[in-house]
Amino acid sequence: MGYRIARRGSLTSVEPERTVTITRISDADADMLRYFTQLGLGPDTRLQVLAHRPYADVTTIRVGDRDVDLGLSAAEAIWVVAN
Repeated sequence: MGYRIARRGSLTSVEPERTVTITRISDADADMLRYFTQLGLGPDTRLQVLAHRPYADVTTIRVGDRDVDLGLSAAEAIWVVAN
């Protein structure tokens, strides 16, 4: 999968090893919003994309000192801007 070096986009479009800041999270699913809150993910949160595993539909991110695996629907619901 080719990743764009874009200033902004969904989490799935970010190259691994890049640090980004969340600008928006989809509010279409209230349960997913609660899940993101439990993970400490919200607007202005800085995180690093560690890896995309497209065959497993998983994106691994680092938030603070914690690594988190997000499924495809969760990763697509988060919009970020490059730092």
